[in-house]
Amino acid sequence: MWSFVFLILVTQAFGGVPLPPDVYWEQFGSTASGRQYSPLSDITSYNAQKLKLAWQWAFPFAVSSYQKATPLVVPTNPGSGVPPLLIFCTSPNVVYAVDAYFGKEIWRQTQFRTTVKGLGSCRGISFWENPYKADTAQCKNVLFMATMDMKIVSLDVTTGEPCFDFGVGAGFVHLSLPIQTWQTSLVSITAPPVVIDGVVATGCAMTDFVDEDMPKGRVWGVNATTGELIWTFMVVPSGPNDYGYNTWWNGTDGVGAANVWGAMSALPELGLIFMGTSSPSVDMFGGFRNGSDTPSDSVIAVEAKTGKIRWSFQTVHHDLWDYDVGAQPILTTIGRTNVVIIGTKVGFIFVLDALTGKPFYPIEERLAPKTMVPGDTSSPTQPWPKNKNFTLSNNYTINELTVWGPNTVERTSCLNFLYSLKGRQLGQVFTPPSLQGSLYFPGTQGGINWGSCSHDNRTQTLVCVVVNMAMAGTLYPRALAKPKFCSWDYDQKKTPFKFCYTVFKSNSGFPCVAPPWTKIVALNTTSGYKLWEKPLGYHPAPGYDKSWGSGSHSGAPVMTAGNLIIAAGTEDKHLYLFDATSGAVVNAIPMPYQALGSPITYRVNGTQFVVAISVENGVGAVLAYSL
Repeated sequence: MWSFVFLILVTQAFGGVPLPPDVYWEQFGSTASGRQYSPLSDITSYNAQKLKLAWQWAFPFAVSSYQKATPLVVPTNPGSGVPPLLIFCTSPNVVYAVDAYFGKEIWRQTQFRTTVKGLGSCRGISFWENPYKADTAQCKNVLFMATMDMKIVSLDVTTGEPCFDFGVGAGFVHLSLPIQTWQTSLVSITAPPVVIDGVVATGCAMTDFVDEDMPKGRVWGVNATTGELIWTFMVVPSGPNDYGYNTWWNGTDGVGAANVWGAMSALPELGLIFMGTSSPSVDMFGGFRNGSDTPSDSVIAVEAKTGKIRWSFQTVHHDLWDYDVGAQPILTTIGRTNVVIIGTKVGFIFVLDALTGKPFYPIEERLAPKTMVPGDTSSPTQPWPKNKNFTLSNNYTINELTVWGPNTVERTSCLNFLYSLKGRQLGQVFTPPSLQGSLYFPGTQGGINWGSCSHDNRTQTLVCVVVNMAMAGTLYPRALAKPKFCSWDYDQKKTPFKFCYTVFKSNSGFPCVAPPWTKIVALNTTSGYKLWEKPLGYHPAPGYDKSWGSGSHSGAPVMTAGNLIIAAGTEDKHLYLFDATSGAVVNAIPMPYQALGSPITYRVNGTQFVVAISVENGVGAVLAYSL
């Protein structure tokens, strides 16, 4: 009732002029296409400097530092009296719903809270309007959340209650995965499911550097109304009749992972689901999986109704660097062709025909460095976009000449680090791990990571955030102690070697590669030209110049019809708004904490909002800005 009264008051305030329609953010990437784009233009590059905090909602309990959720804004049942809701999940799979206009909590759902440790992060949830139910029926509008303990949960949007006709009458289904007890904390689901043609599908995340014999990656498709399992797609082939089996020279017994841990996309008109796959286990030694290992490290299209693979394109052959495809595939059009755009951890942009998987723009195989590790066989070539504008990292070579420092002292420290890697392997990207020590650029965080890019189909503008950090690492025999320079250690059970690495930095912490370390880049996907690139954020510590960019980034940029780009996720804790044409910063709004998920924008009751979830050290808030 109160929402109806509010609508009357707002209409009166505008002199009886009807309000513009609500525009929601219904999926992780705005829509199932993953474009991270909004058609709204109330907030523009000309008035964005006037944005102010409209409301904030504080987390009532301590919140995990893994809080990377992107919220949704969705409609409720007609006639329910419940306003449109902003809904998000937390890392232990608690779901909150707040009034999208006022920021008041409407409901919370805690019964699916998980206690699984390890990969704990709920990056988002998905929305579905059930076409088989009446407008006023429970679970006409549905939320799907995939949990860290391997469930798909179905909730009614309006009330937050479980959809009891889904699963075994409790509103969830449990997905079957053969794992050993000790592996429980190494497997979870962190990405939102994708919904298409009455099928809800999800993959899972797993730690692929611990044990060669991890479970084989798979994707499940279940009936969106009943939860009944319809199909299971196995990424790693099991026998000679399976897709890609001939590219695994040693067979696939005992090989695991190659899982789908990032967000998937869907194109209903083609009836296809698009997904990115990870590297097989273990990451940094491939002696038990020689060959190109198709379709790991690939973009894959599968049929939504059957789970049958339609095509795949491999972005990295025989991955030895953890360069898995975590970014959500972007589904858009160039001319009259449906295309898939994928950004990779290497910083490459590949554009493929969505129907066939064939390159839309030319891709070439270039010679790659050869491994010297006994038993492993690196790929002689790796795929590169032929257009150099689609290679977005700062530099693809590391040697004595390209090592950087802000002054002579710091650069000397970086050079000494480089020289300490005895028999080191240097050179171009795709330099394999070695027993003497190697430098990798980009590092395992990208490039372009799970946040992906955004695309404005009207202007054919693609915007990506690219991280430029290098990593130093080495394989070493299991009987030896970890080298002193290493910060992180990978056990790689059942293989001859462990692996350890660290970020390539000076003794005082300055990165040893030239800035900007995080940048935002705009391309035109019709011409292939680079439009502009700018540093994104900055490192807030003393001695760092703001032009060097942030030392890390999380989430996706968002584009709008208001000639606006919205980005967050940097160390300096700002919400950035850019002019999409020039790349100029039109506003930089300080937030109390860093935003690790993606920002969103929507309009309810005639007002466009920009929202980010800001979290740090156990506290956090949802922040909503408007004109």
